[in-house]
Amino acid sequence: MITRKISTLVLIFLLLCFSDTIAAVYSVDPANGGLDGNVGSIGAPWGTIQHAASSAVAGDTVYVQAGNYSEKVTFPNSGTAGSLISFIGVGNVVVQGTASVALWNGIFNINTKGYILIKNFSLKNSYWFGIYIESSNNIYIENDSTYTTGASGITAWHSDNIYASNNVVQKACYQSLSTGSQECITFSGVTNFEIHHNEVFESGGSNNGGEGIDTKENCSNGKVYNNVLHDLSRLGIYADCWDKTLQNVEIYNNKIYNCSEGIVLSSENGGTLTNVKVYNNITYNNNNFGITVSDYGTNGLRQNISIMNNTVYKNGYGDSNTGWGGGIIILTTNVSKINIFNNIVSNNDAMQISDKSGVASVSVNENLIYGYHGLGWTFEVKGINVIESDPLFVDVDGIDNILGNPDDDLDVTAGSPSINNGINKNAPGFDFNNFKRPAESIVDIGAFEHNSVLLSIINSSPDALLSNSVEVYPNPSNEDIYIKILRKVDLIEIIDSRGSVLQKYSSPNECLLKVAISAQGLYMIRVSEGGLSELYRVVNY
Repeated sequence: MITRKISTLVLIFLLLCFSDTIAAVYSVDPANGGLDGNVGSIGAPWGTIQHAASSAVAGDTVYVQAGNYSEKVTFPNSGTAGSLISFIGVGNVVVQGTASVALWNGIFNINTKGYILIKNFSLKNSYWFGIYIESSNNIYIENDSTYTTGASGITAWHSDNIYASNNVVQKACYQSLSTGSQECITFSGVTNFEIHHNEVFESGGSNNGGEGIDTKENCSNGKVYNNVLHDLSRLGIYADCWDKTLQNVEIYNNKIYNCSEGIVLSSENGGTLTNVKVYNNITYNNNNFGITVSDYGTNGLRQNISIMNNTVYKNGYGDSNTGWGGGIIILTTNVSKINIFNNIVSNNDAMQISDKSGVASVSVNENLIYGYHGLGWTFEVKGINVIESDPLFVDVDGIDNILGNPDDDLDVTAGSPSINNGINKNAPGFDFNNFKRPAESIVDIGAFEHNSVLLSIINSSPDALLSNSVEVYPNPSNEDIYIKILRKVDLIEIIDSRGSVLQKYSSPNECLLKVAISAQGLYMIRVSEGGLSELYRVVNY
């Protein structure tokens, strides 16, 4: 990245406030002279990620340059609420697992720490986890990938404020079930979390492993959304309270196909799963069911559950049993206050919606079903105010005419009976594409809202806060550079090639900043907001 040493930087800023906080920018680059005895600058980088992790403190940013690393890294330091410690890969940064055969270890390990960002790393061939988080808080795992891990690619336990976004987890769980290897992304006992925009696929080889995303035990106040899960030997998304209380979790806007099951809600060891919403999901071409309230294990209580505005299509054909498998099913009698409404449930194998509970507080209302069989042993129901009709999907098997590929389109056409036929009360305020719901006076049935417009901001996850905050121009430049601040941010820093923060300004409002640079070279402008930062490279020639 930065190869030349520069001298001074003269800044002329308008409408700014000065801040005394000091932070550093470090580099790891063993391929270009990196040694742990160096100072860690661009010109004298460190040699290992572990040394960087041991050295960086609150507010520091470590850029790990492209290359192949073989390390097990433990992060011993914490950031603070206003100053994350950020580790960012530059280019293709591959970290291979070491020869360790210990369980409950990862390539990256964060234990009892907080306010750390891990971004742009590719972790491969771990005997156990890819990234392991334990008893920590405010950890951001962003745009990383894991490949061939013995257990979970990403796992977090007994922690708070954990965010996993835009990651790829492939071939997780190659160890056998006897070792506890069965979940590709695991959050257990985590409060205040978000798991979103991840892709999880291809189980690692164990027939027992390969559940996609698991939230379990006493997880609470969490969101699982906008993930794509496919080609897994087990289910896509699992919420299981085990023997504790799992509560206030939302599962929405996910796409799940070619798995054994789509979404499953369980209490395997007598705990209580409560206040869970499942909406705007697309589950199709899974072997057994699209959405299941299970009867697994000792089968504890599931209560206050909403299953709404999902599209559930052609599930149940991979179980080798033509008399079983289908759309949405309640298998247990240990349930209370379950509402199933506004769903499209179409062309599933033996049943569309089934209710084996016999519980009066289970409500099935205002769904569109297509392919009702009414076989007695399946407990199939229509519910009230049902619409029985072809939903008129756009193109279920895509351009390649093969169901179960990314080009499948389960939106509906303009003539669909699902349009303007749902229940407004308690329906989500947006659809699968983050379009406004309802578009007109009445919500549509299913995951999509027809004739709608995009909502600019649906979620408030921290890693979305910096989008479109500033513009830097002209770049490259041989004259003054302007920083146009489009909205209020927390902090702007000017950094030289040695990693030193030359100037720091807090809480600038919307304004235009004029920067005069007196020497040639490459500079960095770091913009921070809400504990996260975005880096802009500026070249002066």
